[in-house]
Amino acid sequence: MTSLLHFSVEGIACAIPNVDTQFVVQMIALTQPAVSERGVAGKANIEGTILPVYSLRQLLGFVDRPPRPSDILIITQAGPATVALWVDETSDVTDRPALADTKSCGDIPGLHISSDGVVIIDNLPVFL
Repeated sequence: MTSLLHFSVEGIACAIPNVDTQFVVQMIALTQPAVSERGVAGKANIEGTILPVYSLRQLLGFVDRPPRPSDILIITQAGPATVALWVDETSDVTDRPALADTKSCGDIPGLHISSDGVVIIDNLPVFL
């Protein structure tokens, strides 16, 4: 079984393995990155640590928009690096058989789609 943290981006149901997730926080002020990097919307000071903030909206191909106070940052591990994932909202944590009912999203590495339509980021370093 895999424990998944569920969230949404532009109304699309998504999830990430809970084992990689450290905590979630409400959106805070972002500073612009010094160098433009794919998917990085800015940097955030989280408990004294400066983290890159990845816009899942941008990485999933949706139109970018400014952060809203109601948005959420998921603080998670992407391999050895700690990063923040900018999402619209989080919903719950569920257990499901590890990728048993999913199919690969061939054109976007690191993603699978479950039989009920949930986009699962199963390999965050590859996806980023």
